[in-house]
Amino acid sequence: MKNRLIVVLGLFLAFGLLAPVTAGSRVLAQEPVDCRGLQAYVDDYHAVGQTYQTALNSVDTSDVENWTAEEFTLVLASIDTAIGGVNALTPPPIAAELQAKAVASLELFKEMLTAIQTDGVFAAMTYIDQVNAAEGEMNAIVLPIEEHCNVAILDNDDDGTPEVGAGEALDPAIDPSAPLGDYNNPYPLGTAQPTEGEWSIQVDSVTPDGTQAVLDENSFNEEPEAGRQFFIATITATNNGTATATFDGNFRLRARGADGTEYTAFGDACGVTPNEWDQNIEVAPGQSLTGNLCWSIPSDQLANLRMFDDDALDAGTVAFWSLGQDGA
Repeated sequence: MKNRLIVVLGLFLAFGLLAPVTAGSRVLAQEPVDCRGLQAYVDDYHAVGQTYQTALNSVDTSDVENWTAEEFTLVLASIDTAIGGVNALTPPPIAAELQAKAVASLELFKEMLTAIQTDGVFAAMTYIDQVNAAEGEMNAIVLPIEEHCNVAILDNDDDGTPEVGAGEALDPAIDPSAPLGDYNNPYPLGTAQPTEGEWSIQVDSVTPDGTQAVLDENSFNEEPEAGRQFFIATITATNNGTATATFDGNFRLRARGADGTEYTAFGDACGVTPNEWDQNIEVAPGQSLTGNLCWSIPSDQLANLRMFDDDALDAGTVAFWSLGQDGA
């Protein structure tokens, strides 16, 4: 269910605003006057986020639609605690706008979860634009502060560590000496690789410009935005476990470009796709499921596009699969 994916996106957004993995302090030789006290503030800011994340360790954040009333109560209380924790901080003037945006984003996330608890997971649909806007606004506030003060606040390039500025773009060059599965040496087309949850994944084939196929599939499908095209990948997932299971490829499998931009089948949706992936199909042990995922990708960002499993990224074991655009 794509609506559930939006909810999880909101949850991770709240994490990103508050709790990247704490990095070591970096102090300028001659610290600008307006940056004084910022590093201590950021350390306290991260500590609030770590407390927030720890409080949610017992909750399956990938299964929001099946949360119990007790789990909703726990998460909402944790958000209130995080909001209180941030509000209790005293930011230096340069970080005042950052703090206000963090609190506003958490309040938006709480509002969304409250709506879901009351009206069901489809209530998240009305929040996706606000969530995306909040992320962009936070970046616009934080990046100039990081560069000016040389203090790492957010994990801007999603490598697990906060960095000053936007971080480094991924090196698109293929390097056969790199470990197989690295961004620089992805698993080739047709190569199956185990991933999280006792599954193996392989990319069977790709249709880099599947725009017409998508438009032909359903009369209600719309043209991609100007400068984009619909990129279709045919994926096979094999259940290596001992119990029947489902695989939510629409949420888990994402594309990533050489500049670090990530594309999701829900946030960068194509519409109704031919042989669309069905995450509700139950797959018996040893059996496989094949279907198509589709991402709306800027046409000038296809070179060295890769696919990865977001669940594996969260577990710290991320691997990349080629999407046939290596060196394109």
